[in-house]
Amino acid sequence: MARKATKKTKQGKALKPEDIKQLWRKVTPQEWLTLLQRINRDGKWSINGHTIKGCCPYHDDKTPSFFLNFDKCIGKCFGSCGKVVTDLVQLVARLQKSSYVAALTWLNTELNIQEIIGDGADDLVEYNAQQEMKKDAAEAMRKVMQEFVRDKPRHLDYLLPAMRYLVHGRKIPLDCLYSLPLGIFAKPEHVKKYMKQENHALYDTYFDRVSGPAFYGGVCFHYNNAPGCISRFKIRKMRLDAEEVCSKYAKGSDMPYDVVRNLADKAFVIVDDPFIAELGVFGLHHYNRMIGSADANAYITEGEFDAIAVMASQLKEGRDDFMIFAIGGNGNSGLSFLRELGIRTLWFVQDAPHKNGDDVAKRLLLNKKNFIGDSINRPLAYKIFCWTAEMLGGDLDEAIQLMGYDRVFNYLYNERSSFFINSYNWVLRKCDAEIAAMRLDVENQCKALEDTLEDRNRKENLENSLTAGVAATVKNWFGCVHEQVDRLTFIQKYTMSEGIDFEKLQEVNTSIYALDTVDGAVARLRDALREHIEVVYYESTKAGSQFTLWSRTEFETASIPMNDSGMELVLSQYLGKDVLVWAKQLLNGSPLLLSKSSGDEITDQKRIQQNILFLLRRTMLSMVSESRQISKLRIVGQGIHYADLPGAKADRHVYFVNGTRVFRGEFNPSSGAPIEWEFVNSAVDGNLLFTLHPGKKWSEVEDVAELYAGTQVDLRSLFGQVRDILDGWKFEHHDVMRDYLAAWILSLPIQRAMGMVNITFLTGESTSGKTSLVRGLLGGYGSSGYDVPYIVESAKYSSDATAAWIYQEMDQTALLLSLDEAEARQDNAHSSRVADIQQMMFSIPTGGARMSRGGSSADQRADYFLQMPVIMAAINMSSDPVFLTRVVVIYTQKDLQRRNIGDYIADRFTDTQIQRIRTGITTGMLSHLPELCRRMLDLRGKLSRVETSTKVTSRYVNSLLPALVVYDFLGFDAVNMFRCMVDNNRALLESLNYQDFQSEILNAVLYSEGVKTMLDDNIAGFSSPKALIMSGDFHILNNSGCGVKILPEKKWIVIFWRDAKQTLLRTTVYRNMSEAALRESIAKNVYVITDITPDDHKYIVETLGRGDIKHSSRYSVINSAYLLTDEQQERMLSGFSGGNNGGNNRGNNGGAGNDAKKGNGNGRWKRNDNGSIDYASQEIPVDAYDCTPECDVRNSMNGSLNGSGNDIRNTRMRPGAAPSEDLQFSL
Repeated sequence: MARKATKKTKQGKALKPEDIKQLWRKVTPQEWLTLLQRINRDGKWSINGHTIKGCCPYHDDKTPSFFLNFDKCIGKCFGSCGKVVTDLVQLVARLQKSSYVAALTWLNTELNIQEIIGDGADDLVEYNAQQEMKKDAAEAMRKVMQEFVRDKPRHLDYLLPAMRYLVHGRKIPLDCLYSLPLGIFAKPEHVKKYMKQENHALYDTYFDRVSGPAFYGGVCFHYNNAPGCISRFKIRKMRLDAEEVCSKYAKGSDMPYDVVRNLADKAFVIVDDPFIAELGVFGLHHYNRMIGSADANAYITEGEFDAIAVMASQLKEGRDDFMIFAIGGNGNSGLSFLRELGIRTLWFVQDAPHKNGDDVAKRLLLNKKNFIGDSINRPLAYKIFCWTAEMLGGDLDEAIQLMGYDRVFNYLYNERSSFFINSYNWVLRKCDAEIAAMRLDVENQCKALEDTLEDRNRKENLENSLTAGVAATVKNWFGCVHEQVDRLTFIQKYTMSEGIDFEKLQEVNTSIYALDTVDGAVARLRDALREHIEVVYYESTKAGSQFTLWSRTEFETASIPMNDSGMELVLSQYLGKDVLVWAKQLLNGSPLLLSKSSGDEITDQKRIQQNILFLLRRTMLSMVSESRQISKLRIVGQGIHYADLPGAKADRHVYFVNGTRVFRGEFNPSSGAPIEWEFVNSAVDGNLLFTLHPGKKWSEVEDVAELYAGTQVDLRSLFGQVRDILDGWKFEHHDVMRDYLAAWILSLPIQRAMGMVNITFLTGESTSGKTSLVRGLLGGYGSSGYDVPYIVESAKYSSDATAAWIYQEMDQTALLLSLDEAEARQDNAHSSRVADIQQMMFSIPTGGARMSRGGSSADQRADYFLQMPVIMAAINMSSDPVFLTRVVVIYTQKDLQRRNIGDYIADRFTDTQIQRIRTGITTGMLSHLPELCRRMLDLRGKLSRVETSTKVTSRYVNSLLPALVVYDFLGFDAVNMFRCMVDNNRALLESLNYQDFQSEILNAVLYSEGVKTMLDDNIAGFSSPKALIMSGDFHILNNSGCGVKILPEKKWIVIFWRDAKQTLLRTTVYRNMSEAALRESIAKNVYVITDITPDDHKYIVETLGRGDIKHSSRYSVINSAYLLTDEQQERMLSGFSGGNNGGNNRGNNGGAGNDAKKGNGNGRWKRNDNGSIDYASQEIPVDAYDCTPECDVRNSMNGSLNGSGNDIRNTRMRPGAAPSEDLQFSL
């Protein structure tokens, strides 16, 4: 059934189509995620920040490729279909397989969006229905065109002029024509043949004003103001005699070119739309797949056929070089909506000046709607094409016809830095040219005058008219300048060059600010305030919203109260004068300050003050409304950032954050330079919030010129100088480690920017140069108090850091953390802090460490994120395998023959040279970041396939990557360096690779000397479970109460965790772990026996007298092979069984079963009546094994046994006794 056609004139209170975009802002991404997961359970929906990812509902998608970006209010498929979505209601309708009205009704029920849609739901439904009809009609017009070409029916003969005009007049290949966003406006009965029945009535209503022979057969262009939305139709009519002209030629190819080009009339009509007033642009739909991509550029041209010439050339050659849109031959189109699609720069190719192209460009720049910006999307930047003699033709279409697409592409794209200039410079050029022409004309007229009184008066009049004309011209072109900084520069330039007093040009202010209105006065105050301050963000607290401003002159942030007195004080502070006096001067002459004098000066001044405060409140509210909540901003700390900020990397931006200054670099800019730097005088840029403070300054680089100088650094020479400096130390495997460290030092400022940081551990004997390197060479900006000069600015040094200091000082930074005195093997508070720091660093190289601290409630807790390079120095290196798998270890060596390192460096380098080296290290690699990131991916894959002397994990490869990428970039053999690093660290790597055979927790239990023994009748000592097992003193161990017992007949060591925690683990880092956590931590060790049956459990608790243990989860069973060799186990078994064996064998090497019986009397083991071993009364000789000196308990550190095998010793521990650390154990 056809929809009922309605004809309405939409009023201002009606819902606008763009209002539905509030769904992106009013409903949080988390709420949308919940809804999407409910609607589409198989969609694999997930969220990351303000982006939701899932399977695309517009094509068969198995892997999530559809992204909803709530910052940009756009959804896009990056898979095969390239679908772009701006209306979330349409997306819900698609997922639900329902109508638009059903989806809208459901959303209103679920989300309560009545505030958004108000009473306009019917309007929105009607708008959507009309959109569906327009898409249907556009497709039908294309099909009519295809039918004419395919079948040539007589009833469509009236389409012949348009077809010949397109194919022969405009040179559009027929196979490309059907892929372009145009059709032929045919008669209703011919169009509706291809349309859905329910759209017929709407079609008739929509096109009723263009129904008639004058329009039928015209070319119809589809304009868009959003992806998937047809904003308006534009019809270019054919001439009335076009059919008659065509009838004279059998073929279009027979028609003269000028004849076929004139088949179309110059007149056109834009079809009225009851919902959409803006025209939009032509070609947006054609480039749907490219919208939302990394490229933030698009081209704009005047006429549709200028854009079509590019589109057809791209289609013919199968290329997607760039997006190009047409604005319909005038400059009145509003283009700011393109910001929401991720476009940042528009390259405008107007017609040549002799075809009045400059007038169109000027109208485009005069349109204030084209310079709208907000806190998320900055105003569009415009680049204007400069026509030269090299570019043939008068417009883009003609240029392509005359020169070919490749040559034009070269001018527009490859060499665009030579043919485009930014809009401000273009305005200056045109304004100067217009003034010069006026001046030349007046000079020529003056030359023709004679020296008579009358001619002197004429000359004076000409000069006066020139002055007035120059002022009028400047005022006119001033309207094309919209950036406040550019405005001030413009005013300064023409004040100096033309002597124009802009203060007296009240019409200039009036044309920009209507100072007789509140909005105009607020706009004037706001623009002036923005030169001094910016409201950057707000945060919600229990007391309300707190606002933070950024001072553009003092380079600092400050809170600003919204009450009159507080606001007046803060504004006066950052303006440097009384804000009331300042505002009065700006608004001088505005009737809003005082409409009528009361006759009393004091009363008048009070009224003026009140009115100014009112306007200031309105001004601050308008600035506050542009700020963003801090929770929606991404925090960026000090240092250099690129790949660690995915959005910045996609925009080809690198950020240099130093103290209170932020510089943004753009890679591969239009200028053709490798990088362009810009000072960002703000604490925010897009969705980034920088943590700025003068005390955080880490580099002497504070100017764009110094950053540009980095592109001129000779990196190979710099590398050589750093190598020479490192020769002042002596490293194990010196030549290799020196070269590795030199590349590593060059990588330090940019490690986080490359997306990969590493941890380095510097160890060696005392006075081997560790502190000189960490505190001196790598001490960071301003490092002093040591005789070795620093060459790395981007570092923070500490010798007594705590975990709290690190996460507060290094939060979000990219600076190197240099930690000296990182001794973790001493039983003191310092070592405890180092252990905490090491544990905190586990995640730093593998994605970063996140933590929350403080606050009495969850919303008051502070979040911290650490991802920075680290170097630690200590004599004793940690033996924690988890930590060691994350570090690169460098060994220093003591060399008493070497000179003092400070003297060595001073002899070879002057202070000036050292300064150049440190600046080169800071800035030299910046312009190469994209190349380094690409090399990192390639090198990671290459190194994973390299054969090395021992197995290496991907984690170790990643630890070496930052330095090896730089090494490779400098032209050296990174693969050989990798092999050398593996060879030099082979012993450590092998111990880590085989760490499954050793367990730190098991070692802590078995090697801790917490078992009290008697050396003789009067002397007590302590021994470890390992020592007692090795000496065969099982009865002492099993009666000690330490939590470790042995069943030699099973070859089992049993650990009862509750007892072990109270004794052997009491002073270790594992003392606070739960019994379950301890058991789980060792469960994967190959010697742990996990399949304990109920019979095994019964045997254990009965044999060992542990009836209080009700389940096997309270203990762990380890095969004695963890401590003993096969031969030692066999001796233990023979000594135990005395010829007995039987039952089920368990463990790696088997053993006596659960049902072992009494032997033939030759065994040494006494048994209880139930057949179990009587450990308490056994006489076990200490020579049960062939003890080597190191395993003989008599040679242990405490000399715990006196050699007698017959003594029953007192095994109870002394209250408060603490086992000491076995310092002889090492991985």
